[in-house]
Amino acid sequence: MNILMDGSQRAGLIAIIISAAIVLVLGLFLVNHFFISRNRVKRQVKDLEKKYAYLDALLIGQDSQYIHRLEIISRTNLLYVDKHEKFSRRFKEIYENDDKFAESMLKQLNALINNKQYKNIKSVIHDTKKAMKTFEDKVNKLDSDLYTLIKPEEDSRQSILKLKENYRRVKQTYYANSADLDLVSSSINQVFDKLDQMFVQFETHIESAEYDEAQALLPVIEKVVSALESALAQLPNLCILVNNVIPDKIAILKKEYEGVEAQGLPLFNLGFTIKVAEWNGNIELIKTRLTKLNTANITESLDVLQSEIEELRELLKKEQRDKIYFEEHHVETYDKVIDLEKTFLKICSLLPDIYKTYVVSEQKNEKINELKQKMNTLGTTKQMLDNYVHSTFKQPYSSLRSKLDELSDQYVIAKLGIDEFKEYVDFLKSSSEEAYTLIFVYYYRLKQVESILREIGLPDFSASYQVRIDECYDLLNEIDKAIKIQPIAVDDINEMVDNLKDNANMLFDEIDNKFREMQLAESAIVYANRDRNHQEEVHQQLCTLQEAFFDGEFVKVYHDANLIFKRTHVDDTGSTNG
Repeated sequence: MNILMDGSQRAGLIAIIISAAIVLVLGLFLVNHFFISRNRVKRQVKDLEKKYAYLDALLIGQDSQYIHRLEIISRTNLLYVDKHEKFSRRFKEIYENDDKFAESMLKQLNALINNKQYKNIKSVIHDTKKAMKTFEDKVNKLDSDLYTLIKPEEDSRQSILKLKENYRRVKQTYYANSADLDLVSSSINQVFDKLDQMFVQFETHIESAEYDEAQALLPVIEKVVSALESALAQLPNLCILVNNVIPDKIAILKKEYEGVEAQGLPLFNLGFTIKVAEWNGNIELIKTRLTKLNTANITESLDVLQSEIEELRELLKKEQRDKIYFEEHHVETYDKVIDLEKTFLKICSLLPDIYKTYVVSEQKNEKINELKQKMNTLGTTKQMLDNYVHSTFKQPYSSLRSKLDELSDQYVIAKLGIDEFKEYVDFLKSSSEEAYTLIFVYYYRLKQVESILREIGLPDFSASYQVRIDECYDLLNEIDKAIKIQPIAVDDINEMVDNLKDNANMLFDEIDNKFREMQLAESAIVYANRDRNHQEEVHQQLCTLQEAFFDGEFVKVYHDANLIFKRTHVDDTGSTNG
């Protein structure tokens, strides 16, 4: 029983599910039929309406304007009369046929929708799309053909717009600086007038569809606008320079010049009047070039002009400085030159005595001649400066300063020559006096060393030294003879003196050293002699040392005698301790 009930329940459940599914499918169908499909239809119609609106606007808007533009062109260009008529006919045909038909189809669709007559609407939509496609193709083709014909004008106008903007900016620059551009305003306005005419010509060519002629004007306009823009970047500053800055600098310099001239300074060397006239002439030439809007190398020319003005100002200041310097130093320099000339005259008066007393080398004679030339040059320069100072026609202080500097330089050179010559004369005198004194000093010293040799009392030992002593005596005699002969050959005497000093001083040192060594050796033998009588070995060794002593081997004798003494007394000390 339960099993049967369960089966019938399942069957009922399945039937319910199937019924619900059928209802759901039917509901979906009805929803799709009444809502979704109708909404789809409405969207399609809206899309068609949007497309129509766009195509209709393109036709009666842009394309209509294009055709109107052709009409205007045809009034001045007969070649465009036929083109205008053809495009007008195409426009009229599309507008009256395709446009109206597409519009009527859309109205029919909207009427069906409003009346909810969706049964056959699909076929109407299909026909409408077909009509819209035809309308679209014809409108796009017309628009493309018109654009191709009008495009050169569009391109030309686009190009001229950029040039007009540049031209506007150039004019703005001009008006912003007009106060500084009065010098060139007439020329610039003429260029503006010419450019305005060229822009009008361009428009005339465009209006007549003479696009090639219009395009030919563009490079010319661009070149003129660009050149004018470049010129206006420089002209304000250049005009200020030539109209104000440089003339003001010349005026200030002129005032400074007149003030210095009023102080009594000679300034003819500056050529001021000539230079000012030259500057003013250059300014006028530059102004003429600027009025022609020619700025090439103008900046460089003005820089040179200003540099020349500053150079002349500096020269004017230099004249003032040179005046102060000359007034402060010329007396001092004169006095020094005069003193030097007096010193030189004294030297010249002493030259005969110097030549009589001393042998002057060829090299020094050349130096004396050079010194005479330097003093002559110094005197000439001093005389020229005297002429400048005392001339009735005053010389510029820059010339006086230059000549004074020249005199000072020559003074330094000449004084150096005189100082060198005075040193040479002092050298001759001191060398002669030294040689004369040296004769007595070294003669006395030679006698001293001879006395030492006699005191040593070793004839064989002294014999070798005596030869060298005699050589020194010979040198002394030669020096003595040479110093008594006038003119004194100082160089030769100095050479002999140097030779004597080298040989004699070495001899003196050796004999003094030998004498000390002899004394030490003698003392050492005396100490060693204490053991001589009672030690045979010591006696024999001392006999050998005595022979070495007589041969002058004093150092050897000293060391050996000390060794004998130390050895003997070391032995004695050792035996006693033992």
